[in-house]
Amino acid sequence: MNNSVRKNILLWLPFAAISGVIFFLSSQSHLPIPGIFEFANADKVAHVCVFSSLGAAAAYALLMNQSTSLIRVLLAVSLTVFYGMLDEAHQYFVPGREVSLGDLCADLVGGIVGVSAWLFVRKKAAGQKAI
Repeated sequence: MNNSVRKNILLWLPFAAISGVIFFLSSQSHLPIPGIFEFANADKVAHVCVFSSLGAAAAYALLMNQSTSLIRVLLAVSLTVFYGMLDEAHQYFVPGREVSLGDLCADLVGGIVGVSAWLFVRKKAAGQKAI
């Protein structure tokens, strides 16, 4: 395996790992949720948090060794939302789970937050003005 392929695999490893965690959690009929997370729309907050990490991982894979372009940024968000769609489709087949457009919207928000946060941190690390 040459160095280029090895570097690409390493770039996509965080995205694959987070996707695996999401798949595992979506496979559970009932998630054990601590009492502090029992409030209205807690599941939407969880989706935003989890999918923001997936969005950041997508941005890392697509932008780490590339110049920032709008197409790559939109691709990172789109990839995150596409995985959110797959997640919702997967939940359709899991007893006790349901498909939710609200969850998919939360995944979109999470993707945007994660990609934006990654871009912010990247600019700060490069010593550029982030805002």
